[in-house]
Amino acid sequence: MKFTIAALASALLTVVSAQGTTGVLQVTNPVQNTEFTAGRVANITWQKATVDKVQIELANGDSNNLNHLYVIANDVDAKSGTYAWHIPDNTTAGTYALIFGTSPNVAYSPQFKINAADAQQHGGDDQQQGGDGQQQQGGSGQQQQGGEGNTDDQV
Repeated sequence: MKFTIAALASALLTVVSAQGTTGVLQVTNPVQNTEFTAGRVANITWQKATVDKVQIELANGDSNNLNHLYVIANDVDAKSGTYAWHIPDNTTAGTYALIFGTSPNVAYSPQFKINAADAQQHGGDDQQQGGDGQQQQGGSGQQQQGGEGNTDDQV
């Protein structure tokens, strides 16, 4: 009987460890394998914040040994559950993670990818995404992409 209770307790501890802890909040975006593009806005979201303000930091490397790169934002309203991050154009393509909070009170995002900035982004005004999937670029070579799922450039 004692062996059964010990085995059950051990199994429960294993399940709790595998799920991890929420920390200061629970990240809802990015999720594992999300892809963002340098030079664009990434909508970072979370829920269940246990603090009023949070710091957001970019990191890379092995998920068990992250390298802290730089602070994206300080004093973000944690209760809002969202932050719009303009990823710098010069961000190197690679795999990254976000760290929320400051040690020891932190939460981590799953690892995600940042792709190099779109070649079309440079040399024009900021890109805008329309509600119906239309995309316009300003500048000297204005291009439009129209319709949903249409990837052909129209000049």
